[in-house]
Amino acid sequence: MASHLVSYQVAQAGEGHTIAENLIKPCIKDIFECMLHGKAPELVGKVPLSNNTILRRIGDLAEDGKLFHFHE
Repeated sequence: MASHLVSYQVAQAGEGHTIAENLIKPCIKDIFECMLHGKAPELVGKVPLSNNTILRRIGDLAEDGKLFHFHE
């Protein structure tokens, strides 16, 4: 579910799908490292945010018509 939510936000922002793996995931790891004192970065690493995954999730959301109604 987490990767779907990120994919939705990436699509809504009109960003390239590579932003999730190259920017968002490292930022989340840094935030968790600071706030949870190193206890959770490995959990963030388990969230599938690779370029291919984000591209596939955005495609799935668009096909299902959920890209603009994901939170409804």
